[in-house]
Amino acid sequence: MLSSDHSPSTPDLKLMEEGDFLRAWGGISSLQFVLPATWSYGRKYGITLNQLAS
Repeated sequence: MLSSDHSPSTPDLKLMEEGDFLRAWGGISSLQFVLPATWSYGRKYGITLNQLAS
């Protein structure tokens, strides 16, 4: 299963009033590497893009 980095949070965790995006809730760390890692291992073992997508 592949997933995205979408990680909803409550408005207070977003710190909208402060405008400090460095302190605001930022999702799940390192999740952006799931697809590239899966694709790399898939190619290594002969998995096609269509197989990966299905």
